[in-house]
Amino acid sequence: MAKQEKIIISKELKKDTLQDENWCATVLSSLLKDPSTHDVTFKTSDGGSVSAHRVIVAAGSPVFHAMLYGNMKESSQKEIKLPTVDTSMFKILLIFMYSGKVEINSDNCLDILEAAYFFNIAALETKSADFIAGMINVENCCSIATVANAKQFNTLLEKCLEFIYINCDKIIENSSFYSLPSEIVLAICQSSSLHVDEIKLFLALVKWQKNQERPISKSGSEKLFNNIRYPMMSVDDLLEKVRPTKMADPVLYTLALEYHHKPNTYDGPPNQLVPRKYLEVAPKKCFVATNITPNTIASSSDGASVTITKLGSSNWDGLCVLQVYPKEQFPVHFTFQIKQTSSDLSGIQLVVRSCLFSSLTADNFRGGVDGSVGHKVEGTIAIGNNNITTTIGGKTLNTTKQSDGIYLCVYLYYQNNSVIVTIN
Repeated sequence: MAKQEKIIISKELKKDTLQDENWCATVLSSLLKDPSTHDVTFKTSDGGSVSAHRVIVAAGSPVFHAMLYGNMKESSQKEIKLPTVDTSMFKILLIFMYSGKVEINSDNCLDILEAAYFFNIAALETKSADFIAGMINVENCCSIATVANAKQFNTLLEKCLEFIYINCDKIIENSSFYSLPSEIVLAICQSSSLHVDEIKLFLALVKWQKNQERPISKSGSEKLFNNIRYPMMSVDDLLEKVRPTKMADPVLYTLALEYHHKPNTYDGPPNQLVPRKYLEVAPKKCFVATNITPNTIASSSDGASVTITKLGSSNWDGLCVLQVYPKEQFPVHFTFQIKQTSSDLSGIQLVVRSCLFSSLTADNFRGGVDGSVGHKVEGTIAIGNNNITTTIGGKTLNTTKQSDGIYLCVYLYYQNNSVIVTIN
């Protein structure tokens, strides 16, 4: 045969890596269907018999690898007993190990997760946990979290906790909350990422403890209730709702009351002053400064409105400290607006500022935005390498990183003796 001349496709050498993503799965799946190539048989808990390839099963699960190639007796056996899994579930595991595919539904998802966890098939555990997480809602979240905690399904438990943190205000109103184990309830109380008012969390915790079949030990109860952040409650709530229960630690309770009277002298546990991250800025969490003079803060608790009093000839007509954000909670996002005033005041201006936590003086204010009734003000506070950056109404201002945190402040310029403003 005559030698054929080599055909030149291109004068320049071109390279690429071609891959059929389904090739391996297709080939391995065909091997699973061909018993003549199998070299090991598994006897399942319901008396079934399933054969497969020792090397492929070992590669798909560290547990099977130790069993088939380690120092266990199964390493020399061709027939292996599996007393913890039935035939249908083991076939689901095999199909996943051979092809990376799994037929999952709301009926078998927990069983698949349990089997994947037991045999340490990480990819299948993640996929089944993600599937279950997609079905989590307020009604079933606590039940799923309880199962995940009992069986140590950590991936699923983390997803449940994340859902609980964000929807905590609704979760604690559902009866399933009272069946949660103490470990999960403690995690909730310790979290700084809750969307819930502190007083509601406290009352839910009181009701949870009363609903337990076995009495909670004194130390266990103290551990739970000491993670409630009492200074974040109003004085009225402390006096009318917390004190009657006798569940709050007397020292923490007294410190919380003193904090509302003299916030700058607070010397209690620092974590008590850390706001829950998802807690929106609300009037009941305001510290209202009235009759102030420059370089000083006179704070008092308020409810649905903020009373700001003019200071004679001072440039500061009034100051309302809305919230304190410690550095550990950055980044934070805030939004609020003036809903109404005590009268139709066309000349009123709302000026939003951020200033250093360590000192509140006129010199610390940098930038801000003007507002009016109905005007919404939004902003963020974030920490960088060299400073704390506050963005309010699209304007960015920087402060040093030396402070412990940032005050978000509102104050008014209006020449009148007194004006009442409702802030949402």
